[in-house]
Amino acid sequence: MREQESLSLRDTLSMFFRRIYLFWIMVVILPLGALIACLIVDPVYETTAKVIVTAKRETSTLLQYPKEMAAQMSFNLNVDETDLNSEMELLRSSDLWILTVKHLGLAAFKTKETGTIKGWLKQINEMLGRPLEKKTGESTANRESAEIQRIAEALLKNLKITSVVKSKVLDLSFKYSDPVMAQKILATLLELYIPYHMEVYSLPGAEKFFSGQGDLYKQRYNKADRELAEFKKKWGLSLAERQKTELITFIKQIQDALVEVNANLSQYQTMLASVKRGYVPSGQLTPSAQRSGENTFINIVSSQLLRAVQKQWQTAEVYQVGSRDYQATAEMVRDLTRKFEEALQGELDILEAKKASFEQSLKEKEEQLELLEEKSEEARRMQLDVTIAKERYLQYVAKEEEARLENLKGGTQLRDVTVVGKPLTPVLPIFPKTLLFVLGSFFLAIPVGLGAILTAHFLDHTFDNPRVLEAGTGYPVLASIGKIQTRKSDLPGTSGAS
Repeated sequence: MREQESLSLRDTLSMFFRRIYLFWIMVVILPLGALIACLIVDPVYETTAKVIVTAKRETSTLLQYPKEMAAQMSFNLNVDETDLNSEMELLRSSDLWILTVKHLGLAAFKTKETGTIKGWLKQINEMLGRPLEKKTGESTANRESAEIQRIAEALLKNLKITSVVKSKVLDLSFKYSDPVMAQKILATLLELYIPYHMEVYSLPGAEKFFSGQGDLYKQRYNKADRELAEFKKKWGLSLAERQKTELITFIKQIQDALVEVNANLSQYQTMLASVKRGYVPSGQLTPSAQRSGENTFINIVSSQLLRAVQKQWQTAEVYQVGSRDYQATAEMVRDLTRKFEEALQGELDILEAKKASFEQSLKEKEEQLELLEEKSEEARRMQLDVTIAKERYLQYVAKEEEARLENLKGGTQLRDVTVVGKPLTPVLPIFPKTLLFVLGSFFLAIPVGLGAILTAHFLDHTFDNPRVLEAGTGYPVLASIGKIQTRKSDLPGTSGAS
């Protein structure tokens, strides 16, 4: 009940000042924790470089032109997207990174990890893995080869290559925990990349490389095409647009039929209400676009009822109300009225059932249409992936054939690459941002501290002041005594100093 009472400004300030220590604890602990975490975690440095790709073709046809024209033709050869993608794949090649690790040596990577959290984890992993290696009987050369491959794969994950839009430039960025080592690794990679590039593009290396890339994208194309076929078979998307058109047409027909049923239902309800009020309505429905005039059982009964009523009026003019002829005509009117009401009620029941069936069918078809549109969109995305994989596959097949023809003609086709932005040693780490994290944790500590105070207050079941005690117990408080500082000698059972 105490929490439901409204707090005054004085009570609120008292509540915060009584537990202000929680606020200061959060203000101190959170920034201090962020600072310690930033000091413990391994920093990440990033170094960048740029590589420009230009085309160079040396064939016998260029010798037929003057020297200046041949040089201009060689310089103006375009570099397409396939060439840029090929260079990016070369830079991500595991063979190139294994060469880089071998060139730098395993010792360079082992010494840089000592004393860090990763180094400790690596030492524990090596201690746990050595007995297993002895049991399997692996040689030292095999262990070193596996270690080199592991380091190369780990370094490759820290490399990011992007192609600059509308240019022949590739941006490279490499992240590592040591700034000097980051620059050294990327510089070594680029130094080894030039001869590796020449080796790959020298015939028949170019044909072999494009063949491997073609096989890779052929597998991707076959996989994407197979997944698309299975997806269409699973959801029945043989002719999606035709199925969608048929569903829309069927939904329109159901909606028209539902409108017709509602119109008929409304007219029959009006007829039944008129009969119950003593009127004689017509049993003929109002003509519509889907329905012309009708001659049903209801129409016949309605016509008979109308003639019976007319006959009753004529009988009333000739005979008295209590006569036998009048009673016979009145009995006929009542019988026909009952039949007319039963016929109307039966027709209403049929129309209600039709309406429920149409609404259920409409709901099912709308759900089918929604599902068809969703799956069709997903199939279009999968079809786009298939198209892209097929185009890439055909591009590499064309490159392979081009390299094969050049090989037969005895020519060479190379892509000149140049490092235009050499990697530099980074000065500041990109992670963690110590000042930013500490400042953010400081501002975060303010609402956290206030929340801790409010939580401690609402979890406290004691009374803060006499007014809250009176509100909680319903008894008046006559007096309140604050804390009294007493000396040990003043306690009962102890004697004071003489």
